[in-house]
Amino acid sequence: MFLINTKIDMSNIHGLGLFTTQDLEPGQIIAAWNEQFDRVFDHDVFDCFPEVVQRYIMNHGALASDGRYKLGMDGDQYINHSNKPNLRKVDNMLIAIDKIHESTELTCDYQQVDATGDVSCASDQIM
Repeated sequence: MFLINTKIDMSNIHGLGLFTTQDLEPGQIIAAWNEQFDRVFDHDVFDCFPEVVQRYIMNHGALASDGRYKLGMDGDQYINHSNKPNLRKVDNMLIAIDKIHESTELTCDYQQVDATGDVSCASDQIM
């Protein structure tokens, strides 16, 4: 669940991206996994979905360490990968690494985030 205002727009990195609509401070919590808002799909539920829905969840969610899929519900699938990200994963949160100015694209290192699936982050590469 994002704790800041964002918008989806054209990305210079890949297709669409997620952009902040406000200035962010170093160390500011940008997003936190919230089980009441975001979704975790148990195997019995996931397996009942049509194949097209399963592919959507696999492409836009994250595979958690327990084998379930997690899917953020408010745009995190639009965060693109960067080798020099402006967000980092800490526990189940995404934190601003440095000052991020309004209208800047939010980026993360997919490998760091997807290792546990605690916070999904545009996780197309896990499949």
